Amino acid sequence: MYLIPIVTMLLAAATSFPGSTPSAPGAPRLVQLVSLDGLPPDSLSREEFLGAFRGVFAEEQLDVERLDAEQWRPGLRFSNRFRLLEGTAADDVWSLQVVVGAPPPVVPARRKKPSQADPQRYSAFQSRRSSRGMMLSIVTVSPAAKADGKPGQTVPYGIAFPIAPSEEGSSPVVPAGGYVFPWDEAGRAAGRLALETLHRGSGDLGADERFRIAPAVRAATGR
Repeated sequence: MYLIPIVTMLLAAATSFPGSTPSAPGAPRLVQLVSLDGLPPDSLSREEFLGAFRGVFAEEQLDVERLDAEQWRPGLRFSNRFRLLEGTAADDVWSLQVVVGAPPPVVPARRKKPSQADPQRYSAFQSRRSSRGMMLSIVTVSPAAKADGKPGQTVPYGIAFPIAPSEEGSSPVVPAGGYVFPWDEAGRAAGRLALETLHRGSGDLGADERFRIAPAVRAATGR
């Protein structure tokens, strides 16, 4: 089990994103992304995360794990019943807020900071982090809860991206300058966890079911 310490979640101002994902067959429930906080400032990392996050909502089916004898085992695929809308909040759809808590950036020692004129090198530089773990706080509000003036349901998640051992079987060496963070995989994992929260809140997903987020693994939140 990985343990991720609590990190500061208020890393950026709330942002709304125009547009929507393509409608998935058999997905009658609508959800609006009201805000997504905490993404990195560089545009390439943000685009990787957001593109992967949106893409998950367009998937027709998701891989499920079921709790069996205290072990999570592969289950049947699950039909995605939510379609993501983005922009101004509406009363007759679900609302979704996501706060990302990524590990702080790492500046490699004795290395000159790359110029922003070279987007690829600058993005790789900005992507270096002190660990390959991430915190998420996901808030969902159903249309019924909105009508009754009830607050949303907040669910914290911790995830990590393990590094495979070397070919010799030894433990991976921690880079002196930190890790390159996988923002695309982080976006996919965040999207699946957002859908898990929504499907559980709507009653479609049982307490003994969860969505598979590989290659990410679930980690303790430190709370």
